[in-house]
Amino acid sequence: MAKEIRIKKARFENFKKLNNIEIEFGSRTEISAQNWTGKSSIADGIFWVLFGKSSTGKSEGKEFRPRPYDAAGIDIDHIDVVVELTMENDGTEVVLRKAQRQNWVRKRGTETEVHEGDRNIYSWNNVEISETEFKARIADIVSEKNFMLITDPTAFFRLTKAEKLDLIMSLVNGISEEEILEKANTDNKYGKLLEMIRGGKTLEEIRATSKRSITDMTKERDKISASIAERQRDIVEVDVAELELQRNDIKRNLDEINQKMESTTAAVDEYSEKQRHIMELKAKQSTIENAAIETLNKQRREAQKRIDLAEDDFRTAMQAQKECELELERLDRVIAESKAQRDKLMEEYSEVKGAQFHAYEPLPELKADDFVCPTCGQLLPAEKKEELLAGHDESEAVHRAQYDSGRKEFEESKKKRISDINATGSECAAKIKEYEANKVEVATKLEAAKSRKISANKEKTEAMEALEKIPAEPDLSENQLYEKLVLEIKTCEDGLRSMNTGADYREQLKGQKVKWEQELEEVNKKFAAYDKASDAKDRVADLETQFKAKVQMIANEENILIQCEEFQTLKDSYLTDEINKHFKTVRFQMFRKQKNGGVERVCDVYTKNGSPYGENTTSSAEKLVIGLEIVNVLSNIIGVKAPVIIDNGERVSAGNMPELDTQMIILSVSDDKDFRTEVR
Repeated sequence: MAKEIRIKKARFENFKKLNNIEIEFGSRTEISAQNWTGKSSIADGIFWVLFGKSSTGKSEGKEFRPRPYDAAGIDIDHIDVVVELTMENDGTEVVLRKAQRQNWVRKRGTETEVHEGDRNIYSWNNVEISETEFKARIADIVSEKNFMLITDPTAFFRLTKAEKLDLIMSLVNGISEEEILEKANTDNKYGKLLEMIRGGKTLEEIRATSKRSITDMTKERDKISASIAERQRDIVEVDVAELELQRNDIKRNLDEINQKMESTTAAVDEYSEKQRHIMELKAKQSTIENAAIETLNKQRREAQKRIDLAEDDFRTAMQAQKECELELERLDRVIAESKAQRDKLMEEYSEVKGAQFHAYEPLPELKADDFVCPTCGQLLPAEKKEELLAGHDESEAVHRAQYDSGRKEFEESKKKRISDINATGSECAAKIKEYEANKVEVATKLEAAKSRKISANKEKTEAMEALEKIPAEPDLSENQLYEKLVLEIKTCEDGLRSMNTGADYREQLKGQKVKWEQELEEVNKKFAAYDKASDAKDRVADLETQFKAKVQMIANEENILIQCEEFQTLKDSYLTDEINKHFKTVRFQMFRKQKNGGVERVCDVYTKNGSPYGENTTSSAEKLVIGLEIVNVLSNIIGVKAPVIIDNGERVSAGNMPELDTQMIILSVSDDKDFRTEVR
């Protein structure tokens, strides 16, 4: 059973155009008046209390201003904006009140008050509570979005397509795909599809699985096709008997060449031995040369190391010299500044020391005119005269005391200033002395840095001269072992050149052997191709069987997709019919065929005459009637009934306004200057 919310009474105080107005509501309340009298403010006030917004969902700001304003559009200040609702929630009465109060602050030192925002005050059954608690209690009754949908006939049409679909499709949530398919499967046309749905899959899952299977199997089919084409290239026709004769002839020629090459082996072995001996001698020669070269390289490295160290010392000395010079410049600058400060302090000391407090000047003595009455011109009485004299003496005493106090303060201030100048002067003199001492120390460091720079430069010059004296190549003319090796190598090489090894003939035989071996390799390749072709034929036959199986499997999945599309159309039509059973004057179209054959989910609204809901296709009266019927159905979906607020109710002629099974508040334009309220 749906929860029911009813508004029994509303009181408005300084809310927009409504000032001290109280309205009682019945099951059907019609409020009529001229334009610009504040009828729409009634709906805004209800929403403002409940959700802090206007009836169209606008937050406070330029488009929604709860506070009343004057003819110039200026807010009227220093008044509270108040709306109070007496509401029933499932028969339980509750009084809700919201007041907005301005916060005026007077800044320190000014007489002007400044507006620093507003404060909202909430109460529940005349007990003030926090805004958070108030909103939480309202949310327990109904959410802002749901309240808007079941009270405003235009709210549904402001939703996104997805939000509309979720609401309307909830009317058929209890209808399963299996139930629809069982009714359509009269001749077992959808037997396979029904079996999969009974297995727990949805139509969308079946469609996605089939599409994925088709994609995967198509890739596998194409891969098999490519493999067939590749293996077919391995199938060649070969004359095996002719190949066997060629191979035997080639082997016979190779045997003859090998026999001829063996007869030249002894001479070749002797020649190779002499070559090996020469290589050993040259290796010893290279060892001696490398050792001599390494000695020279070591000398170069040591000289270069001296150069690098000297350059590092030179750079370090240069940096130290630069730092000392900068420090001397800084010390000269701060000494000059300190001396200038000292001189300034001495001048200030002389000025303060010579300063004197001004001499005392007594108050003027009373004159004879002071004892004459300014009104009648007669002498004042004796007692009045004594009073004037006593007052003058008292003023003189006060004047003298003020002078003495001022002089004392002057002397104390002078003494303190002289003490401060002396202290600052002492500090200044100490700094000058310290800076002078630092300057002597830095000057000593500067001379040391210059000396290190000269020494480093001298060391670098000597190291560079030593590096230049090292020869580019080692001189081994005095090494007897090296000279002996050179002579022995020359003798062996001369003897090797005089030997006859038959190398030319052997190279000729090698060339012939390579040629016959290449021909033998080509023949063996043809034998291998013959063996490969036999395997390829068997493999192609197997692949063709797999190819046909994949083609059939793809066809099966495509048939399932066709059934899915047919069933989708049937399902869309069935669900649309079931949804439209909930409406009398409204027809919904939930699905639309696209040009590419697909189906688009929509939520289009049509009148009973087939006109689409829209600005240029539906009258304002039709829009209102359609909106009221949708509100009625949405109340059942959401499970809450609430007052339906109809603005511009005059759009529907008398007697044609639909009656709803919930509270109705109708706001209409009439010729009445003040609100005319009819309650039923």
